[in-house]
Amino acid sequence: MKFTFSGVLVAAALLAPSASAQLTPYTQDFEGLDAANPDERLAAVGWKVFANVFNPDMSYAYGYGVFDAPNGGPGFSAVGTGSCGPAQGTQYLNAYSDYGNGDHANGLIVNALLFQEQLVAPSDVGSTWRFRFDQLQPPPNNPGGTTTQAFIKVLKVSDLSFQALFQNEYDSTDISQSAWSSMALDITIDPAWAGELIQFGFSSFATKYEDSGRYYDNVDWAPVANPGIGRVVCLGNPTSTGGDALLTATGSVVAADNNLTLTVDGLPANKLGLFIQSSTGVTVYNPAGSEGHLCIASFRIGRFPTVLGSGLSGSVSTSVDLTALPSGAGPINVMAGNTHQFQYWSRDVVGATATSNFSSAVSITFQ
Repeated sequence: MKFTFSGVLVAAALLAPSASAQLTPYTQDFEGLDAANPDERLAAVGWKVFANVFNPDMSYAYGYGVFDAPNGGPGFSAVGTGSCGPAQGTQYLNAYSDYGNGDHANGLIVNALLFQEQLVAPSDVGSTWRFRFDQLQPPPNNPGGTTTQAFIKVLKVSDLSFQALFQNEYDSTDISQSAWSSMALDITIDPAWAGELIQFGFSSFATKYEDSGRYYDNVDWAPVANPGIGRVVCLGNPTSTGGDALLTATGSVVAADNNLTLTVDGLPANKLGLFIQSSTGVTVYNPAGSEGHLCIASFRIGRFPTVLGSGLSGSVSTSVDLTALPSGAGPINVMAGNTHQFQYWSRDVVGATATSNFSSAVSITFQ
């Protein structure tokens, strides 16, 4: 059985003493930890663990934690080596279930959470923060119904109810087993959240000792100056510039306003490319040998007709006509309730070899 959930169902974690008094940028590549030393706990770099346990009918059984995140052993987390890409250095985070919990054998479902936490200050209100990370799925030795997620959530701690006030979650269950990719989740701080707790991290639902391991690296938590509209679908792989090409959508989410501009920064200079869009899509890793990933692949993907050049600035921009949006079935008129995803496909050169790459992708649900 595969367990699928819209979110972490029980937010029973206790406020850890390490929570900061306000939101603070955090960056971690796991290179500074001793991967072979089980006493080098991940708590040294701020990671905590907690578990919720459910009966087979998904009624809540019990929870335990918060504990310091371990480095290795049967439960929760370890510093991994051996499956790195060029951007991952030599070490990364391995997040998995608590296999030290014997209720795996009894068919109970263990929801293991590995996370950072910070307190929201009044000065944080109105800012947008981004939790970004690289990810890879190891080939499972005991495949089954495991589901895995990355998440940002806000817990109400001011009254000790630990009610979930907000959750943004990404399903990492089916990420690639061969190619590292990048993802991001955003949160814009609501005034009602001042004094409450933000957690960001990774979780899994697993039973009967099924594999739940996912590798994560280059974790970054930081404010975003210009997040634009829409939701991040994926981040681009580094281009020949060494950085990501980031797509930002600005304008209005009201379809009738017909006001949408797409901008991509961080492209290699003087390279040609074009925007693409689809209403639904899946990720195709390194299509046709590309250095990047097509995150919005579908049979009705549409290519914008104008080929653009990135110039010396490494940037492109286009105004989108929502009354004639290109698609594989011909131009379409975007209506309220429609969701469309946008990405940019660009030429690039790695060494002396011509190739291509993709920007980050953004999904917009129009009103």
